[in-house]
Order: sequence, then C-alpha cells, then structure tokens
Amino acid sequence: EYKKRLSALSENGRGMNTTTSSGLAVVHIINKCDHMAEWDEEEWDELNKKHIIKGFGKPFAISAEHSIGFNPMRNLIEALNFRSQKLKSMEDGLIRMAIVGRANVGKSTLFNQLIGENRVLVSETPGTSRDSIELFAEFRSNPGTEDEEIRRVLLVDTAGLRKNKDLKHDHIEQEANQEAMRAMRYANVVVIVVDASEGLQRKDMNILRTLEKHGRSVVLALNKWDMVKDPARTAQQFEDTIDKTMKVLAGLPMVVLSAKHATNVPMLMEKVVESYDRWNTKVPITKLNQFLKQFLASRTHVPSSWPTIKYITQIATRPPTFALFFKGASVLPEAFEKQIRNALREEFDLHGLPIRIKARRYEPQQE
Repeated sequence: EYKKRLSALSENGRGMNTTTSSGLAVVHIINKCDHMAEWDEEEWDELNKKHIIKGFGKPFAISAEHSIGFNPMRNLIEALNFRSQKLKSMEDGLIRMAIVGRANVGKSTLFNQLIGENRVLVSETPGTSRDSIELFAEFRSNPGTEDEEIRRVLLVDTAGLRKNKDLKHDHIEQEANQEAMRAMRYANVVVIVVDASEGLQRKDMNILRTLEKHGRSVVLALNKWDMVKDPARTAQQFEDTIDKTMKVLAGLPMVVLSAKHATNVPMLMEKVVESYDRWNTKVPITKLNQFLKQFLASRTHVPSSWPTIKYITQIATRPPTFALFFKGASVLPEAFEKQIRNALREEFDLHGLPIRIKARRYEPQQE
C-alpha cells in the first residue's frame, strides 16, 4: 500500500508538488540494507537508480534489524519538524515553551502547577521523568488591564539533564537527554529551572551557552526560593554571575518562585510572554537610523584603524538580528561589535536576548 501511494504521488513528476500542497513531508526509506557497510560505489548507484522516486530524491538506506543508517534519516526528520514547527508557531502566535534543567530541581512540580493538574509524576529521585510531555494551555497576559489578552502556549516538560559521565552506560537516559536537547532547540522560550538554594552550577551555565548559541529566548526560574536563607544576597549573586560570565545575555529575566507552594508561578508566565514578545521585536528603520547617529556621535577616542559605519538595518527576528554596513577596514573589530550590541540591548529593551550582528562590507551602489 505504501509503495502504491508513493507511486501515485510520483506520477508525472507530481510527487514534490503534492507533498507541498498537502503540507506533508515524505521521507523515502529502503529497509533491509543489512550489509551496506560493505557496499562499493557501484552498488550504491544501483540502489539509488533502482529505488529513486521522481520528486522525492534519493532514498535513505537503513537496516532496522541491526540499527544501521538511522542518523542521516533522523537528522533530516528533525530538520523538517523544526521548520514545520517554526512556521506554524509564527503563523498562529503559539508560544512553544520548554521547561529544562538539571535533575531534581522541580521541573515537573512547576509543570503541574502551570497546568493545574498532577499529570507528571513527581519524586525526589533524580531521573523520574524520562519522557518529554507536551500540553497546550492558555494564559491571561496583563490580567485586569486594558492590554489583557489570551496567549496560547505549548508547554513542554523535559527529563532532567545530567552529566555526560552519568549517561555513559545508560542508553535510556541518553535518549532522554537528547530529547530534552531537541525540545530546547525547537522552543521559542526556554525556562531554565535551577535550585536557588544551590546556586548556578556548571551544567546550568552549559545550558545557557547552548541556548545562546541557538538563539533561544530564556527565562531563569529560581525554584525552591522558600529554602533560601538570605534572599537579597542570593538574588544579587545570581545577577552578578550571569552578567560576568554570560555578558551576551546581560539582563536575563529571572523569577524567584516555589513550585511546591505555587509562589510567583503567574509571574513566571508574565516573564515568558514578555521575553517571547521581545524575541520577536522588529525595530522600525527610522528608529534604527536615529539610534546609530546618536551612538556614533557619543563615541570618543575612536582608533583610526576602525572602520566607518554607514548604516544599520534589522534583517531578522527570533532572535533580533541586525546587519551593520561598514567601509575602510577588512573586518569589523570585535570590541566595536560588543559596544553596539550592548547599546542596542539598552535602547530597545532587548535584555536577556541573544542579539546577532552581521557585519557586511558597504558598497557605494547600496546608497
């Protein structure tokens, strides 16, 4: 039946068009290729010629019985899923929110508080939650004000991220770890839950670096705040640690809460919505021009070797990405790039977001 449907799709070269119009992606797989590790180039060519379907490209050769050839196929499926989810969330305003963190910091308890039900098993034993759980929910943003609105959120609860050495001989935990990492990459906003009584650990910082690399919007949830002995000092320590070690995420939004006692949980969702909206910020070109003019005028003692900045424009959101056009030097100095990134963050309230700067050579015809 599967072959019949593929053949019908591929008749007269309609395969790709049919797939596009229906909104479905088709991955062509050839199973029982048990000895493909021994194949030479001619055997691969023969397989491709024999099984290629017009409009779908070359098939993936796998052996399900021996678990061979799955990585390339899995990478493609993940890429297709990511593209689909990104387009869908952009179209309908859905906020994909992933809850991540180390094992036993209270992620599942927080998830249960957010949905108002005990759907996730909560235990003091690290590793109780091994599968990601997704649920749709609606939250009132700015309740009781003129700006009140309903925001749709897809909540994703993930397994606790553990150290690599703890995963070496546990394949189930390895898969749970990989699934949590995928949830982070596909999310719009990632809530990192930390145990406030323990402070930021190395694993927490690694998660932050990963999210900055992938351009995600981040909110830090300082859980178990009821166990903190010196709240003012602890809050300052968290802020100082982020500002000193993760300057690219300076001003990262933080919420102190107790998932167990449902303290400040609504405030967390307000921060999530605010962070999502800032992540989608589109700055008008007139405001960018005014900003750049003031920024350049305020700078003194500029090295003569530095380039001349001609103009700036925003080329993308999610995260905010700006193209900076310059001339008079081969590259844009890293120090200057940091300065303008910090200035953009302050001027347009992009605190806690990864801001991308794309340096481009200025050409006269661009005027």
